[in-house]
Amino acid sequence: MRTNKYILLAATLLGLSSCGNKRGDYDASGTFEATEVIVSSEANGKIMQFNIEEGQLLKAGEEVGCIDTLQLYLKKMQLLASGKAIASKSSDINKQIAATKNKSAKPNMKENAQKTC
Repeated sequence: MRTNKYILLAATLLGLSSCGNKRGDYDASGTFEATEVIVSSEANGKIMQFNIEEGQLLKAGEEVGCIDTLQLYLKKMQLLASGKAIASKSSDINKQIAATKNKSAKPNMKENAQKTC
């Protein structure tokens, strides 16, 4: 058992000493820095074209890509159609109000009959 401990200790020391590079030559060293920039668009949609390269200088307001806004257009058309459908149903409201006013303005025949008796 004691022999096994010495063999294990010798193997560990041999393994650890083989990992070191005594010359101190490095493949690379330094500090990495990154600047994070958030790019946003004025419209939602799928990016169809994005023509810039990393490090390229841009002017303020310069267009650098194209966004497919087909889904936004279809949603707009759907909302306009819904608005027209609601407007067509609400045109009868004025007729209903006028009919209600006429009905309330006419005297009720039963009330008149009770008053004359």
